[in-house]
Amino acid sequence: MNEVKFAIVGLGEISKTHLLAAFDANIRNNLNYIIQPVAALTRKAQQINLHGIKNYTDSDELFINEHIDFVDICTPNDIHFEYVKYFSERKVPIYCEKPLSDSIATARKMVESVEENNVSNGVAFILRFIPAVHIIKTKLEEELIGNLINFKFSMYHGSYLNIKREGWKNSIQSGGGALLDSGSHLIDLANFIFRDTYGMIVDINAELKIHFSDRSEVDEYAYCNVVTEKGLWGNIEVSRISAEETQRNCVEIFGEKGSLKLYMQNPYKVVHYDYNSGNSVTYFAAEDITKPLFFSKAKDSLGYFQSAHTAALTTFANQVWSGNKSNILPDFKDALRVQKLIYEAYKKSKKS
Repeated sequence: MNEVKFAIVGLGEISKTHLLAAFDANIRNNLNYIIQPVAALTRKAQQINLHGIKNYTDSDELFINEHIDFVDICTPNDIHFEYVKYFSERKVPIYCEKPLSDSIATARKMVESVEENNVSNGVAFILRFIPAVHIIKTKLEEELIGNLINFKFSMYHGSYLNIKREGWKNSIQSGGGALLDSGSHLIDLANFIFRDTYGMIVDINAELKIHFSDRSEVDEYAYCNVVTEKGLWGNIEVSRISAEETQRNCVEIFGEKGSLKLYMQNPYKVVHYDYNSGNSVTYFAAEDITKPLFFSKAKDSLGYFQSAHTAALTTFANQVWSGNKSNILPDFKDALRVQKLIYEAYKKSKKS
């Protein structure tokens, strides 16, 4: 059977999610090819206990010895540019973890590099692949809840309450904190959901907080007010230090006729509240939605996070295989748009 071979760059926690995504895709999707990881590029030699994956510590050696159809960059943010430049100059398609980089300057250079070399590229903004998101997009186009008033997107987790949680994401090296790490997901999601109805986000203001100043150099909580091209107001709230029994990862959209709500823990379901009748209706994503997204059926799900990663990675592999650009998977230019907004928020926050 044909293979789409890739090398993963970096071997931290998120790279394991990407590798699992490849194996998950091969098992669950009826693809015309196998998505096959063949190499891992790391700074230091590592023991890799996965059959068929060879460890390299030198980019040239990897490029010379392996035939790869794309690379998957899972390094810390400040190293993305180095590998994007190297592989784009060698015409290798690039799939990259978000955010694009640790700075606007290098993010721009990354966009320039893939465009100058005509290299296929994609970014792991995985929330676009949540099936319920596509129900919401359809219902907004149908004006189910009338003219929109506002929206609120939130993403909470409490993992940074752990005093032992250390690493580059807590440092200035990362380029930002909760807003860059989690907020980038939600800003991109808002751009995707509203781009055909109310336009993408064009203005943003943020309130930022570092609670554990003894162990974090970057924001741990962010609350943003945003405005889209056509004047829709919204809020984006993210936290690394807010613990609760069920993570508050949700999309809430309010209109003159009611509301639409999605909770990421159930990525197949949208709840519609109708103001006039006082009744709620639940919509579920059927296979006609999940299958084109390469998103698993509910009974096969590994959880929304892993299933969304599988869908995004498979979409990029399919883009490389077919030569046809996906209209769902974001590219480097989409990621640069998000990063510009985030750094505008950081800039305004410093002034205030």
